[in-house]
Amino acid sequence: MFVGLVAGASGTGAVLWIGVRPDRRRHGIARALLALAKAELVAEHARIVIAELREDDSTTSMIKLLGAAGFEREGVVPDLYRDGVPLTIWRWTPR
Repeated sequence: MFVGLVAGASGTGAVLWIGVRPDRRRHGIARALLALAKAELVAEHARIVIAELREDDSTTSMIKLLGAAGFEREGVVPDLYRDGVPLTIWRWTPR
């Protein structure tokens, strides 16, 4: 897991990567890691948290997880990775 405040962007946190070994998936580990990341970023005074990832078959479960964790799809960069595979930007605002 890589998370932290974004340099030069006061109050913006980022979830850069969450990975779970294939044999450990579907046990709530990614959900727990994302919750921990959000808590750590709030403790560091993040006002918003951003996650960026490509949107294809390999990220379907992460996109569902972000939605379930309160992230909203903020933007899309079409065809960034290759034709038909965009970068998606997700935002979560602590309450």
